[in-house]
Amino acid sequence: MSAFTPEVRQFKCRLGRDLEYEISGSGDQPDLIIANAYGVSTRLWDRVVEPMSENRRVVIWNMRGFKESEHDLDFKLGDHARDLLEIVDHAGVSCADMFAYCSGTKVALEAYTKMQDRIRSLLFVGGNFWPLAEYGPMQSKFALNLQKMAKMIDGRPIMAPLVVAMMGGGGGKLPMVAENMALIAEEYRDMVIAPFANKHAVMNYAALVVNYYQIDTTPYLDAISVPTLVIGAEQDAIVDPGVSPAAARRINGAEYHPVEGFNHFPMIEQPGQLVTIAEKFIARQNAVQAVEPVALQV
Repeated sequence: MSAFTPEVRQFKCRLGRDLEYEISGSGDQPDLIIANAYGVSTRLWDRVVEPMSENRRVVIWNMRGFKESEHDLDFKLGDHARDLLEIVDHAGVSCADMFAYCSGTKVALEAYTKMQDRIRSLLFVGGNFWPLAEYGPMQSKFALNLQKMAKMIDGRPIMAPLVVAMMGGGGGKLPMVAENMALIAEEYRDMVIAPFANKHAVMNYAALVVNYYQIDTTPYLDAISVPTLVIGAEQDAIVDPGVSPAAARRINGAEYHPVEGFNHFPMIEQPGQLVTIAEKFIARQNAVQAVEPVALQV
């Protein structure tokens, strides 16, 4: 990874506890908010954040509940969305494009419903939109294994230490864990396994996954009223590739941009191509705004 070092800001949140986020760059373009996936390190995004912060501020944060000091939070999706709203307020964001990834998809969508006046456009890559109207059961083996594992741990917390041991290369015989680990490349595995660092993190993550898949994305997509780009990762082995075009069809006026070579981690495997796609979409929003200044600019 690069030596890129964003500024870390910290403030007391609604719970009276520290809430951190990272902010990079400056410029005259609207801010960019990145809604990362549950438990995934922001370092996974450095190769995207660095070039995109050349002419705007970029805001990203690590979702809470996985550090030892956060195990008591018992967060669900709505709690992460509230964190995002507080971060946006603290950073002084008045107009932004929001880029969501994987489980950050529904966090971004929930937050969007509370701050539509500040979001100029939405972008998604590797979006976990399931469940979704007119899209059937999940097909991805990873997603099916994850849901099965989450339900097992949520119902039987005693299984959490076994999952931790397997994620760390230890013993245990849970084929669904072994299958999923095989799909995450070793060179960036450390950046995506925070949810499996210890039994408390595993239990929190399991509860989040169960909660996530109980929430229908359809009403969120129907409520979108800003320009939206859905980037399809056609080689995605983590989230069903077919759910992205289904979501794009559901969103009024959305653009769907499939990329044959993208898997679930384009921000680290093909960052240049991902940045180019995102910047082209954002440039079109800039052009429209230059002709017809929007009410979001205050």
